[in-house]
Order: sequence, then structure tokens, then C-alpha cells
Amino acid sequence: MSVITEALLREHDKKNPHQPLKINKSDKLTPSAKEYLREQKRYQCHEESTPKKEVKQVRVQENEYRPFEVVDTGFQPKFVSYYDGGYYQEKPEWMTHLSGNQLVYKDDSRIVFRGKLDSIQSQILVTMHQLKDTKYLWLLENLDEMLQVMREILKAEVMETPYEIKNLFGLEDKELRAHSHHPQKYYGIKHFVPNVEMGQEMVLINQLRSSLRELELVGINAFRNGSKIEREDLLRVLNRMSSAAYILMCRMRGENRGQTND
Repeated sequence: MSVITEALLREHDKKNPHQPLKINKSDKLTPSAKEYLREQKRYQCHEESTPKKEVKQVRVQENEYRPFEVVDTGFQPKFVSYYDGGYYQEKPEWMTHLSGNQLVYKDDSRIVFRGKLDSIQSQILVTMHQLKDTKYLWLLENLDEMLQVMREILKAEVMETPYEIKNLFGLEDKELRAHSHHPQKYYGIKHFVPNVEMGQEMVLINQLRSSLRELELVGINAFRNGSKIEREDLLRVLNRMSSAAYILMCRMRGENRGQTND
């Protein structure tokens, strides 16, 4: 598969004004390339199906059609702009990879999302380090599970593959939601607002919970296009992750309920 950009089309038309360029079915046209083809009257793409193969054709003159031909311009861009199809032979310092050789600005919403995912992973590791000598050693295993989920989210976003939580803390997706909504039923405590008297462990997990809420908002900003939501699977997982952090808080609170006035 090749990425066909407006720049490549213009370069070809400049060097070969009367020779059509072949565009394979697997090739990807950038938005600006599609617009360029629409603007150029001599480019009107059609498909003809035969029992053996499909052939795309191009209008080179009024009422004259012939199949696309393979044309080697001798130019292969190293990097392509995701926004306008422009190409670079050297990656600008202010841009980074989105996927393949496509570049975006470093403040692109999806790159910001990936950066926040990285920050959350760092925060989980710091939290695990701070809790390794406390009485809540069971938290380390649960936090490690959350860390693995964060890594899987990042992988699924970059690779553009679907992802869902199969099991976390021994709970399935629907159970995670139920446990976070009904702590009285599952942990014998009411919903509560943490305070400093509840200890370092509670404060650290609550900090992680609020960071996960922020990550969810960053995710919505990255995957909302008007009223259309993309990557609903990842947004659902992010919602469950903040619930998971609250579940850990409820489990700690539940262990200490005999020592409190709940």
C-alpha cells in the first residue's frame, strides 16, 4: 500500500502531463489528494469490474478513457503530513509519528492522549513504590494489573485495534461498574469522600483515581468528532479504570470499617 498525496500528484502531473498515474485499490489517498482529484477535470476515477480483476480508469480527455498505468516518478517521501499530504525528507522537531510515516504536530489531541497515558503509567509505578512497605501489600498486585491495562490501551490506540477489559481484580466489565456504584452491597460501606486521616494509601489511590478521570476527558477530546465518538471501546475502558481505583479505595475502607464510625 502507498500513500498518495496531493504533492505526489502535482509532481507527477508536472513531469507527465499526458500520462495517467496508476492508483491501486489498496493505495490510500490523503484528503487533500482527493480534493485535488475532484478539482482536476481530467481526473475522474471509475472502476470497471471483470471476472478476473478490477481496473480503475482516468479521464485524460473529454469522452476518452484508458486504464491507469504504472508511473515511477523516482520520488518516495520519507514522511507525510497527516493534515495536508505534504511531504518531508527529514522529520521536523515539532512533529511526531501518528502511524506509519504519517506525521502530526506534537500537540495533536491523539499525541496528547498518548502522553497522558504515559504519565498515568509513571504515576502507577510511583504509587506502587510508595506502597511496597505498607500493610496494604495486596494493592501492589492490583496496581500492577492496572498498569498492564494502561499499556494495552496505548498499544490498541497506536495499532488501531479493538480492546476491552476481560478481567480486572477478578471482576468483569459489568462487575467493575456494579462494585463502584454499590459499595454498601459489596464492601459494607457507604460512598465516601477521602480525607487525610484515612492514611497515605488512601490519599495516593485517590490521586490516581482523579488522574484517571482527567485521562478520560483527554480521551474524549481525542476521539470526539462533533457529535460522533470514535474509539468507544477505549473510552469505556478508561471509565472502568477510574472505577477500579475507587474500588481499591472501597476495599481499604471496608477493611477498616471496624475501626471507624461508618
